[in-house]
Amino acid sequence: MSEPILPQVLINRLEQVEPALAVNQLIPLLTHYWFTGNHLMAYNDQIGMQVPMKTEFRGAVPGKFLELLKVKSTSISKNKPDKIELTGSTSELVVKHGRRTNFKLAMLEPNFVFDMPKPSRREPLPEASMEKLIDAVSHCLISVGRDTSTIEQLGITLEPKDNNVTLYATDGATISRSKLDPGTIQLDARAIVPTKFCEQMIALYRAKKIQCDFEVGIAGETRYALFTAGKTRLYGRLLESRNPLNFEGTVDYHLPRGHSSKLVKVPGALHAALERACIVCDAQRRLTHVIIDNGKMVLKSKSDTEEVTDELPYPHNGAGRLEVKLEPKLLKKAEDYDKMMVHGPCVIMSKGQSVYLVSCSTA
Repeated sequence: MSEPILPQVLINRLEQVEPALAVNQLIPLLTHYWFTGNHLMAYNDQIGMQVPMKTEFRGAVPGKFLELLKVKSTSISKNKPDKIELTGSTSELVVKHGRRTNFKLAMLEPNFVFDMPKPSRREPLPEASMEKLIDAVSHCLISVGRDTSTIEQLGITLEPKDNNVTLYATDGATISRSKLDPGTIQLDARAIVPTKFCEQMIALYRAKKIQCDFEVGIAGETRYALFTAGKTRLYGRLLESRNPLNFEGTVDYHLPRGHSSKLVKVPGALHAALERACIVCDAQRRLTHVIIDNGKMVLKSKSDTEEVTDELPYPHNGAGRLEVKLEPKLLKKAEDYDKMMVHGPCVIMSKGQSVYLVSCSTA
């Protein structure tokens, strides 16, 4: 029998690795929690997560284990909860919770198909570098897509060039780019990190005020990203694109010459105006008509039964009247950006070294 553990401690550990459980039941082991003897793990063939946990047994139990533990029992004292005792055999896990709650789960043999790699560096990234990487990933996440025919839509692309690394993401209608300062991280070749890995990396970083690290490695023929937060490890198998998108060329093409000097402060009322536009447009996937003229921005949104118009001050630095149409929900995603520019092919949102391009059509 393993050392008894408090219910909430066990639940917290299961919840930490739960994002790495597979949804598809095709390979049962990938839908199970793995008890390795020293760790609790989950792996779904794309990402893996591991937290420390010592047990006297080794094996894998179904994902419903967490659901069973979360069911509250009236016999459990809130002030002094009974600890959970776990006893494993070759085919089942016996869970004893206090005097009245017991259940058994079928347990698969410990024929684990994945070993969590160890960090290769002795010294993790400096905190300042880690913070910049997390910020860049957060900015790019608003553009990730779901189209499996375009591999770059399924994650964030890191491209090294001259000791610099630039992050990109796209969903086909938007592109995000975020540049890291020289030397922030070391990267030898282009890497596409899965969306799920990026989301979990941010969650782990922001939940734990402890030393974190990120690196890209290779095991055999598999390239992977590894994130560590204290003793917790997150693994992500890198995606490979046969026909890489030319992110750098595409972004440069859509950014007009001297755009930095033409960016203006985002109007304070823009977010509320976009909220209203989304309410009117989203159900029927209508576009919002944006008019820039005489120091004003006018947003007109209309469906079969509703219509809303917002007028905002906008010190446009370009020449003449400008009219475009766009999906308001795409622009709404950039709510924390502080500068913007509207021009023919797209709307440019900017914050620090990050830009977000939203495609639009001429009205």
